[in-house]
Amino acid sequence: MSLAKPNRATLTILHVMAPFTPIMPEQYIGTQTWEEIDLQGHEWTKRELAKLTTKAMKAGIRATALVDVLNNSHRSRPDVMC
Repeated sequence: MSLAKPNRATLTILHVMAPFTPIMPEQYIGTQTWEEIDLQGHEWTKRELAKLTTKAMKAGIRATALVDVLNNSHRSRPDVMC
C-alpha cells in the first residue's frame, strides 16, 4: 500500500491457489468431497481478499482482488509484485 498511494496506482491483490491434491495416491475421496474442499477454499480466499480490499479503500487506495489457479498467474502483468 505504501507504493500504491503516493503513485496514485491501483493496488491489485492476487491470491494464487494450488490445486488441492491428496497426500497419498492410494487415498480415495469422493467427487462431492473434493468439490466441497475446493469451494471452502475459494470462499475463505474471497472473504480474506475482501478484507484486504476494504482496508486499502479505507486508506484511499483503489484496489482490486483476483483469485487465480496455479500456472495461470502469468496472465496478469503487474508493474510491481511483492
